Amino acid sequence: LILGGPHNGKEKLIVLGDTDDHVCVELNTIDETGEYASGFQKVNTKTLYASEGITAPNIINATESSYNINVDPIGGDDENSGDGWGTPLRTIQEAVNRIPKYLMHDIEIGIHYSNGKNIYEEILISGFTGSGSLLLNFQNNSNTVYGHITCRSNSATIKINRGRIVTLTDDAPLYTVNSDMTINNLIVDANKKTAYGFYISNSRADIRDSESYNANDSAIISAYGSMVDAVNCKGSSKYGLKAYR
Repeated sequence: LILGGPHNGKEKLIVLGDTDDHVCVELNTIDETGEYASGFQKVNTKTLYASEGITAPNIINATESSYNINVDPIGGDDENSGDGWGTPLRTIQEAVNRIPKYLMHDIEIGIHYSNGKNIYEEILISGFTGSGSLLLNFQNNSNTVYGHITCRSNSATIKINRGRIVTLTDDAPLYTVNSDMTINNLIVDANKKTAYGFYISNSRADIRDSESYNANDSAIISAYGSMVDAVNCKGSSKYGLKAYR
């Protein structure tokens, strides 16, 4: 697409929304004074966030309200809407993938109280920003992820409530880098396969009433400028909380 130039004249680009008179953004059109102007005109900022009708990897979608997504690892289906316990998703990752990256509100992913005891997933929570938060709510400590959870590059607060994570590889059960974390009543089990239970790198983490077991080195590692508050935590490992730059 070529707009303007010595041989093309004053070409223009208009992006419409759901109707012909709903202009999302104009490029190289008439400005408010009636004069031709190069550059973007009539930019609809809500559309730039929510992208009404526009889908592209480089466009940031935003939440429009707070809501819950329900996950039932036994009775769910990733083709469902996830907006109620009658239509739950099957996997946590699918729930994460459906959430807009710009969190203007608080979003909760709820795991079925009784059907989450054997969750085999490698979960990635990455790239969330904004003033809202994302809560992963396991509801109880019997609900267990066999795998690990990675939180990467999140300036919005990521919260994990209850649950258990048992790693099956040499990855830490909970690995967080460049993220803001609030962790409550979570149990992690390094399964004697890896050095750390909670791996916190270049992040801020508030860890409360949580437990870490079977790490070969430390229950919690605070690395590369991280700030970790560990309150009323317990477990078993060579070291409790270890810090290094």
